[in-house]
Amino acid sequence: MKIALFPNLEKTGAENLTAEICEILHKNGDELYIHRSLDGRFNFTNPCQHHFELADTCDVIVTVGGDGTILHAAKHAAAFGKPILGINLGRVGYLAGLEPENINQIPSVLAGNSITEERSMLKVEVNGKALPYLALNEGVLKGELTKTIDFTVDVNGSGNFPHRGDGIIISTPTGSTAYSMAAGGPIVDPTLNCMLFTPICPFSLYDRTTIYGGNTKLDIRIKSDSRVYLTIDGNAPIEISNKDTVSFSVAEKGVKLIRSGTKNFYEVVSTKLITGQR
Repeated sequence: MKIALFPNLEKTGAENLTAEICEILHKNGDELYIHRSLDGRFNFTNPCQHHFELADTCDVIVTVGGDGTILHAAKHAAAFGKPILGINLGRVGYLAGLEPENINQIPSVLAGNSITEERSMLKVEVNGKALPYLALNEGVLKGELTKTIDFTVDVNGSGNFPHRGDGIIISTPTGSTAYSMAAGGPIVDPTLNCMLFTPICPFSLYDRTTIYGGNTKLDIRIKSDSRVYLTIDGNAPIEISNKDTVSFSVAEKGVKLIRSGTKNFYEVVSTKLITGQR
């Protein structure tokens, strides 16, 4: 099996854990690939020029880090239809499939003794032009610090509904347990085909989370003169002007997440998000 490794070496213990994983997978007879910036860092690995080449070359992606590492890999995995197995080194690791103490199970998990979940992603466009990646969790529009913004929302061309607040979060069902939940949004089963519109500190008692069906397109237009920024899955913010239209819809391509064990979504939510256990 050809395996692409996406380690986040800023995480404590990630380098040693990645080295152990390389040993395990090499003994299993797998071919290992890694980004050229890490060439020579780990034994038994072959370098690729960029992350899209990694995703194109491999059969499966293994990430080592937190949920943010999986979010980074998701756009590459979705482009080529490759599944992701996440090894958790984060505080929550809600999206991860294995904990560090269970890395000896990786060959068995990748051989099929696992559960693969299909997760939808968001397509984000600015002025009709798709950005070079998709969102597994959310897209966020926010103003400058301490400044509220005015904006309108057009739902499938049905009119511009006014809103005011610190910003908005458009999330997938997967992202419903991230920033959207922290802003008061509901937890949504990740198998549903929908997206969530969650206002951030809305300037109205009646402005609450709305769940839209999978065929919906939301066009957001900024009405404020202050600076507004678009952030997708925690990446570098993009400045948006009041002449721009930011559109959100459910993407045609989703991503597959591999996990071990038999715990369902609700059990994972309970152990990871409610009790804080790994």
